Amino acid sequence: MKAFQFIRNFRKAARQKDTIEQDEYSIISDYLKESIPFKKLGKTIAFEVCSFYYCFIKWTGNKNNQNNFSGYRESGVSALYIGLMLASGFEAIGLHVFLISRSKIAAILFLVLHIYLIINLTGHLKAIFFRNHLILSQKIVIRYGLFDTLEIPIDSIITLQKFEGDYDKSNQLVKFALLGKLEPHNISIELKNSIKVNLPFGITKQPKKILLYIDNANDFIKIVKDKIEENKTLLKPKTLQMEKSM
Repeated sequence: MKAFQFIRNFRKAARQKDTIEQDEYSIISDYLKESIPFKKLGKTIAFEVCSFYYCFIKWTGNKNNQNNFSGYRESGVSALYIGLMLASGFEAIGLHVFLISRSKIAAILFLVLHIYLIINLTGHLKAIFFRNHLILSQKIVIRYGLFDTLEIPIDSIITLQKFEGDYDKSNQLVKFALLGKLEPHNISIELKNSIKVNLPFGITKQPKKILLYIDNANDFIKIVKDKIEENKTLLKPKTLQMEKSM
C-alpha cells in the first residue's frame, strides 16, 4: 500500500509542482524524508530510490531556460563513469567465474553487489545528465547527480571565481563530485557563513567553500555577478530609508 501511495502522490506532485525550480529528485527525496521518521535512514532510502528511478525510469529531460547550466558536457565525467562501470563489469565476470567453482553462494552475492554498484553508477550518471544547475534572482540551485539539491542565497556569496587547481580536504570545503579528485572542477564559491550540505548516504557537512564543474563557466560567473549587483542595487534604497528613520 505504501508503494502504491508513493507512486500516486509522486505523479500528482510532478504534475502540479514547478519543475523548473523543483525536479523529480527533489519531489521523491522530500516525500521519502517526510514519510520516514528517521532522518538518516530517509536520506539513504531516498538516494537508493532516486538511483533506481534515474537508472530505469527517467529518459527525457526537463524544461530548461537560459539560466540553466549543465556540468558534464566538457568535463569528461561521462567517459570516467562509463570506464569505471566497464572495469567493474569485467571484474565481476572474472571473479564470478573464479568463485563459482568454489562457492556458488559467494559468487552469486558478489555478482549481485556488482550489479547493484553498476545500477547506482548508472543512476548517478544519468542524474548528472538530467539535473541542471539553476540561477534565480535570489539564489543559485545546485543539482549534481544524486546529491541533494543545494540552494545558495545570492547575498551569502563572498567570492565566485574560476578554479581548477588542487585543494586540501577540509570540513570547510565540499566538492560536488562522487569520485572526489578523480572528477574535475572549475568553479569555486566562497560563502560568508557555513551552509548545510547533505551528501549521499546520510552524510552532512557545513562548509564555507563549494567546488563544482560548470559548462560555460564564464557565462555562469557573469550571470551570478549580475544578480549580486542587482541585489545590492535593490538593497540601497532600503538601507538609506532605515538610516533616515534612525
